[in-house]
Amino acid sequence: MRHFLIAALTLLPLPAIADACHDEIAALFDGGTLDSGARPKHWQIREVFAPDGSLLYTFEFKVASATQTAAGVIGSGNYMMTIGNKTWSGPSIDGPWSPSGDMSGDIAASQAKVVTSMRANLAETECLGLTEFDGESYLTYKYRTKTDPSPVRGDSWWGALDTIYLDPKTGQVMIWIQTEHIASWAPDMKMERHVTRLKYDETIVISPE
Repeated sequence: MRHFLIAALTLLPLPAIADACHDEIAALFDGGTLDSGARPKHWQIREVFAPDGSLLYTFEFKVASATQTAAGVIGSGNYMMTIGNKTWSGPSIDGPWSPSGDMSGDIAASQAKVVTSMRANLAETECLGLTEFDGESYLTYKYRTKTDPSPVRGDSWWGALDTIYLDPKTGQVMIWIQTEHIASWAPDMKMERHVTRLKYDETIVISPE
C-alpha cells in the first residue's frame, strides 16, 4: 500500500500540468489570436500539400474582420468577397466584383459560435514553448479541435490537428499548420497538410468598389 500511495502522489502533478496547458490554449480563443473576431486585419497565404508532400493549390485571403473577407485559389480566376450576409464574385483578390447573392442567418453570431465550440472541444493540447520554424523563433502550441454542427451551415462541422506558431512579442499567430482533417461531409480523415502564413496589415479595406 505504501508503494502504491507514493506512486499515486508522484503522478498527481501531471494532470495539473496538462490542465494548465489546456487553459493556456483555451485563453487564446478569448479575445486572443485564435479568436477570429478579435484578430487584426491580415493577409493569409495557405498552401495545401498532398500526403506525399506535393503542392496541390494555394489559397489567398484578405481579411478585414471575421465577416469581411475576400478569398480564392491563386490562378483559379474564381474569388469570393463577403461583407456580412452579402457576397460578390470576381476574378482576383481585388475584383472587379459582381454581386452574387446574400447568405441567410446571423453570420457574426455563427462565426462567434465557431470560436466558442472550438474552445470547448479542445483536446490533446501541447504547449511546446519556443521552437524554430524557417529559422525564426516562435511560441508554439499544438492541439486538436472541431466545431459543433451549425444550423446556419446546414448542420455541417469540421476539425483538424493544429500547430500554431506565435510571434513571442505580439502574441499573434504567424504560421498555422493543420492536418488530420475531419468533416461532416467527408467519410474519412484527410491527411492533406495546410500551411498558412499570416501578414498583418491595418490598411486592408474590404469593399466592392
